[in-house]
Amino acid sequence: MKTARILFLFIISTVLISGCASGEKKLASTSIDIPNVDKYTVLYIQGVDANGVSSEATSKYITEGKEIKSFIDKVNNMDVVKPPQKEMTEKVKELNNQGNYTFVLSDSKKMDNKVYYMNFFKDGSIQFQSTDKKEIIYLSKEKHPELFKELKSTLNINF
Repeated sequence: MKTARILFLFIISTVLISGCASGEKKLASTSIDIPNVDKYTVLYIQGVDANGVSSEATSKYITEGKEIKSFIDKVNNMDVVKPPQKEMTEKVKELNNQGNYTFVLSDSKKMDNKVYYMNFFKDGSIQFQSTDKKEIIYLSKEKHPELFKELKSTLNINF
């Protein structure tokens, strides 16, 4: 009987400890698949100045097909996670700081038809729009500071 009691306490303790450890949820990752990749003819980049204000001086349109394709190839199929909404909201607030950017792929400068949004942050993290909704819900699983630096150089982003 004493052995059964010890075994019972051991099992209960193990279950409780396992339950406590599960508080650190691992986010399921997936691979982002940017829709309409062959339709985009414009890559629009928007940043802000030191005062957090966006303007023509802190924006850029890229219409060169090879540059757009190269950009898409570098970010498409990246591993992403879907973090809690609160974390995503906090991250979006960083867009008011200089050095963080919104990138928009579109099939026209009017951005009124096929449009796909991404946010790039100076720490190397990237937010992605859902592939079926017009909401930014994904965050890159890893930070990519080297890719961020390369894109700024390749696309001549100096604002």
